[in-house]
Amino acid sequence: MVVAFHALEAAAPRSGVTWPNGSGGVDLFFVISGFVMFTSSRRLTGRRDGWRVFMRRRIERIVPLYWLLTLVKTAITLAAPGLAPTTRLSGCNLAASLLFLPARDAAGIVRPVLPVGWTLNYEMLFYVIFAAALALRRNPLAVLLPVLLPLGLAGFWREEDWPACLSLANGLVLELCAGVALAQACVFWRPHQPGAVCMLVGGLALLLLVPAAGPWRFLAWGGPALLVVAGTVGLEPRLRGVLPAFALELGDASYAIYLSHVFIVPVLVHALPAAALPPGLATALLLIASLVACPAAGLALNRYVDVPIQARLRRPRQRAALA
Repeated sequence: MVVAFHALEAAAPRSGVTWPNGSGGVDLFFVISGFVMFTSSRRLTGRRDGWRVFMRRRIERIVPLYWLLTLVKTAITLAAPGLAPTTRLSGCNLAASLLFLPARDAAGIVRPVLPVGWTLNYEMLFYVIFAAALALRRNPLAVLLPVLLPLGLAGFWREEDWPACLSLANGLVLELCAGVALAQACVFWRPHQPGAVCMLVGGLALLLLVPAAGPWRFLAWGGPALLVVAGTVGLEPRLRGVLPAFALELGDASYAIYLSHVFIVPVLVHALPAAALPPGLATALLLIASLVACPAAGLALNRYVDVPIQARLRRPRQRAALA
């Protein structure tokens, strides 16, 4: 969805065609993230060092590839500014990007050097609060909601001239909480198959079709995203044995696809002979090429760069466990 969104956005100056709902893939991502964080950390609950283990795992998983591609984007911008015409570098913005802190760039816009990294600022805030819940040995929602609910509701009043750090005042943070709440509910309950199918199909239809709703986005798109995840969880016992290995590998590479596609789409824009084609055909070709090339590049990046990095980071602990 996000790849399609950016591909159509890149083609929009000629075609006039956009698909705002493609960015709803982020809402789906946030609900999934909340769900996965609770599910994957249940064994850490009650452990004295649970919060440290949680944060170490999240930093190891998120930071290396993001830092690598942020530095690649920085190098490209410095060496060939024409390849990144909208990027306005500053030292403070680069430092803030690497620390997952919202900051204004040299043009005064709140965005990291790698533009898609804005979602990771929300993620890191969520991780810190979730780790605090583990440290306090409290139900995660009992710690998350007092912080993120006021922050989310403040998004209704947020203005562009507010301090950069308050760009996190957005209802999107509540989608992370919704994912946690769903994961907690699924410990005791899962939708039966007919209901799960209705949730998955209905939620996906709403996510693809409901128009953007400004500060109400967390309901307009977050609600359908929650239905999609709930429906998928309900169907998991039936589907887990029939999902092809390629689909699972594609899922494993989703982070690499997300971070790297912003490099691939501009290359395709310049590589395809758009000027010699009707706008509609040029847009269709760019969309198809993006939906093929971006996952392919992400798969390669995950397999040959990110997975080896993760393995290397785990190796000292594996050796210590065997000692």
